Amino acid sequence: MCNTVNPKNRSILNTINTHPTSAHEDFLIRHGFELSCFIQFGITAEKLNQINLELLKKHVEKEQISKDRLVEAGLHQSKIDEIFEVKGEEIGDIDFGEGDFDDVIIAPVPVPSNALIERIRNNDIAAETIKNALDSGLLTESALLNIGLSYDVVTRLSNFKIKEMSEVDVKNLPQLQPGRTDFYFLGMPSAGKTCILASLLSFWENIGSYRPDINARAIEYTDVLLEPFDSGYLPNRTSTGFLDYISCSLNVKIKKSGIFGKAQTTRSIPINVLDMAGEAWRKAAAEGSDLPDHKRYLTNNNEKAIIIVLDCLSHSSTKLQARNIVRIFEFFNKWKIWNNTTSVVVVISKADELSKSSNYEDLKIAAENFYNSSVCANLKESITQTSEEHRFELSVLPYSIGECRFGQFLMDPNFETNSLLNDSSKNLTEWILENTGGENRGGFSGFFSN
Repeated sequence: MCNTVNPKNRSILNTINTHPTSAHEDFLIRHGFELSCFIQFGITAEKLNQINLELLKKHVEKEQISKDRLVEAGLHQSKIDEIFEVKGEEIGDIDFGEGDFDDVIIAPVPVPSNALIERIRNNDIAAETIKNALDSGLLTESALLNIGLSYDVVTRLSNFKIKEMSEVDVKNLPQLQPGRTDFYFLGMPSAGKTCILASLLSFWENIGSYRPDINARAIEYTDVLLEPFDSGYLPNRTSTGFLDYISCSLNVKIKKSGIFGKAQTTRSIPINVLDMAGEAWRKAAAEGSDLPDHKRYLTNNNEKAIIIVLDCLSHSSTKLQARNIVRIFEFFNKWKIWNNTTSVVVVISKADELSKSSNYEDLKIAAENFYNSSVCANLKESITQTSEEHRFELSVLPYSIGECRFGQFLMDPNFETNSLLNDSSKNLTEWILENTGGENRGGFSGFFSN
């Protein structure tokens, strides 16, 4: 049972799979974390098995973690046997008794424990843990169907898999393409930036608009985000580095009036998408790092549009996110990023928690009220002052992908049936199209209503 969750360590637990093994062991030894919390927050089987065996044994005994729970989490059976000091028996030492064994059932179908079923009912379990329990035979698909999960959800849970993004040094990233708008996606850990990026790419592909450039990084980035999200699996943070980049184009159909009536043409809008890992940038700002390689990479004559993602679930967490983003602005000041910035949008993620509504217009009002509250006051003042100096446009948009359960599992990844996911993706896409630079600027107003 995980008993040590608090606002301070929740942010670490929410991103538990982004930390190396040395950090996991340090959290357990020096910072009072519980192994059961690692498991509850969905540590991957691979990372769990890398933790020192003696340390695992100590915490299993101290926290009284059951064998079943460890099997569910994906700990190797050999390690479980060592922890519980299970000794193998020689086949010749087992007394089978006498009689005919033709009718003996060797492998009966396992009955899931009440505790496991209850955790699933209460949404107190990670999707990967459910997948491990299904794979190990501790849980059956019929048991999930019996507690009311749909066949689609059960099928997707049984196939649950998250892809990991490899880290790349800024020197090895493809060069930013000139003559495009650079869209900076900036957010702190757990704010929802990566999920928003994944949902956007999925939406663009869904409407037949997405064309990634042909380079290895763009293809890997696309696969890591799209393959899981299309099945409703929310991706991990894309990278623990400072920066990632995908170059792509959006193909849009435009209706134009002429002497022969209305005609439809297709225009390809090339853009640069930059995924900025907020925590790495914050730490560098706090340490006074200059990051010359990153400065060289980002400094160009392209117009900039900045997308700032804020999580609204916890006021204390939002304040911390906002405070750290203001610190990151110091790089934008030093590198004169603001000089080429034409627009900024603050995206309030998980916005359905603000209004409990499935109506996008309700979410928009709630998001604007949240941004204008004292929680965001310092960030708002910083952006407003910068906007007045550099004359860029400021917008606020809500974003919600709909109901998520089991940590990283989207209950409905279908844009046709999930109105929150569809409307959020559509409105942010329209903002992006409106803020593509050069001859395209302002040319897509009301694009989805045409």
